[in-house]
This record gives sequence, structure tokens and C-alpha cells, in this order.
Amino acid sequence: MQNDFLFLKVKKKGDYFYTESNDDYLPTLFDIFEEKGSFLKRLKEELLKTLSRGYTGNRTSVDVEGEKVIISPLFVDDPDEFAITIDRVKLLNLIDRWQEIIKLNPDEILFKRIGSCIKIEPIFKEVNETV
Repeated sequence: MQNDFLFLKVKKKGDYFYTESNDDYLPTLFDIFEEKGSFLKRLKEELLKTLSRGYTGNRTSVDVEGEKVIISPLFVDDPDEFAITIDRVKLLNLIDRWQEIIKLNPDEILFKRIGSCIKIEPIFKEVNETV
């Protein structure tokens, strides 16, 4: 897939799961959206506070240091190699956008990264109805 942006595509099969990407940053970011249970809700609540602390989910470790959030995958040989840093407000906005999109129940979700700008977009498959 030839694009002028970096991307990560996820498809729905029960839950959303990662299918393809041309970027190393976005899969690590998506890991927090794959966390089960109340992890994302708790993370959002803590990000709204000004406290600095760390959180560990089933797939990721999240450390909050002031306005920076460091997300590291748990199941790799060198988590620091795949760790990413994102602004606290930007992550809060992405969490809000993710929660809006999953309510729409799209077939796929596309994460796009152009420079430091990250967008999340729903993709709906067209249904061909024959009468």
C-alpha cells in the first residue's frame, strides 16, 4: 500500500485487532486501545489529573511524566526500543476519538500519522444489496 502518510489499520472481528502498518510508532500506540477491561477508562481518568505515575496493563506499560506519556509494549525483548512518547493532551484527544469511533461500530479503523499529527478514522464497508 503506497501512502504519503504512516498508517495502522485495524479490523473488527469481535474486538478490533491490528492488521497492517507501515510505521513502528502506531502499533505501540494502538496497544493501549487493545487493553481489556477498565484500563483505558482508568488511564484517561489519571491523565486528566496532573499526577505523574505509571500504569501496567495486559499489553503495555504507561508512564506519565508531567505532560509526556511514555507507552512501552510488554511482550518484546527490548521494550525501550519500541517505546513511544506522546503529549498527554494529544493522548486524551485520541482516547476520546477512539471511544467515539467504536460506538459507530465501523468495519475497520485507520490510524494516520503525518508528522506529529495523528488522526483516527472509521471505515465502513459498503453493503451491496440485491433485490
